[in-house]
Amino acid sequence: MEQVQGNLTAPALIETEQRKHLFYETSHSPSLADLAGYENAKKIIDFCFITNPYYPTPEMLADLQENFPNLIKSYPSSNPAMGQQHLATVLGVNPDHLIIGNGATELIVLINTTLIDRIAVPVPTFGEYVEKLKDHRDAELFNLRPDREYSLDLTTYLGWARRRRLKALLVINPGNPTGQVFSLDEMVDFLEHAKDMELVIVDESFIDFAGDPIPSLLSVADKFSNLLLVRSMSKHCGVPGLRLAARVRTPIFDRSIRSSNAMSRC
Repeated sequence: MEQVQGNLTAPALIETEQRKHLFYETSHSPSLADLAGYENAKKIIDFCFITNPYYPTPEMLADLQENFPNLIKSYPSSNPAMGQQHLATVLGVNPDHLIIGNGATELIVLINTTLIDRIAVPVPTFGEYVEKLKDHRDAELFNLRPDREYSLDLTTYLGWARRRRLKALLVINPGNPTGQVFSLDEMVDFLEHAKDMELVIVDESFIDFAGDPIPSLLSVADKFSNLLLVRSMSKHCGVPGLRLAARVRTPIFDRSIRSSNAMSRC
C-alpha cells in the first residue's frame, strides 16, 4: 500500500516537491507543462508573461502542422542568412546587422560572455542579465527606489555609471518587471548623451505592447554605433515555445558574437 498524506500518495508528494524546486533551480520561469503536466497545461492560462493571444493565426498553425513531419526529420540550416533576410524584411533593417538566437536568453548569454567586462544594471530587472554573466560581480547594480515606484531616471542612471567608471549599461524598455515605458524621443536623447559608452544594451522584448506607434529604436539604430538591441519574438508573435529572438547592430560587435555563436553550434 502506498503511504498517503492528505489526499496525496507518496509518488505524488515526491512529484510535488520536485516541481517546487523548479522555482529554485530554474533561472527563468519554470515551464507550465513541468508544473502542471502537459494535459493540465492545455486548460490553464499562464499570466506569468505577456504574449500575443491572437498569433500565430489558425492558418499559420495549420500550415505548421502540415509541414511538421518534414521539419522534425530534416536538420535545420546552419547558415542563418535566409532567416536573417526574411526577418530583416519584416523589421526593416539590414540583414547583416541581425543575429537570430534561440530566445533572448541565448543572445544575452552571448553578449555577456563575449562583450562585457563590467556593466551597469538597474534592479529589479530581468534576472538573466546578471545570472548569465561570467562573474556576477561584473554587474554593478543601480538600485531603483521603492518610494519612486522603482522608476528609472535615465539621466541619473547615466551619471551614476560614469562615476563608477563603467563603459557598458543596460536599459530594458518597457521595464521588466516594472513596466515603465520610455518614449522613442526619450531613448534617442539618452543615447545621444551616452555616446561615450562603449556598449548600450536596450532590451525591447515587450516593446510591441508599449503603444501605437511602437516606440522602438529599430528605425534609428544605425545612428548609434554603441547600441545593441535585443528583441524577443516570443511575446508579440505568441510563440515562446519556438525560442526565437534577434539582436540588432553593429558590425563591430557582430564579428565577436557571430564567431562565438558559430562555435556554440558546432
